[in-house]
Amino acid sequence: MLGRLVSLKARRERSIRASLHALSRRESALLAELDGIGVELAGLRERWRERCDILDVLDQDALRDLKIELGDYYLAERRLLERIDTMHQLLEEVKIERDRLNRLLQSAVIAQDKFMTLLE
Repeated sequence: MLGRLVSLKARRERSIRASLHALSRRESALLAELDGIGVELAGLRERWRERCDILDVLDQDALRDLKIELGDYYLAERRLLERIDTMHQLLEEVKIERDRLNRLLQSAVIAQDKFMTLLE
């Protein structure tokens, strides 16, 4: 009977460790995506700055087109910043889940050790 309980506790530990490993992979993917968004944002801002370096006088149509283009840059930046916020929220959720799983793992290991002590 105790042998079965130890076996169940060991299986539970393996399951929690597998969940932690999957969570680590998810966190790595989120961090990679966050880095990609950061690079994309930096490129967008650089293009935006280059476009703002205007030394010529613009006529009415050119000024309207420039305002539209700069507005598009602004909207693209807002979308990227929202994605960055979303990535940070997801990373926070991963951190909370990792903490929860680590507590579960710790209690599973302690319980498994108790049963192993009883078996001896």
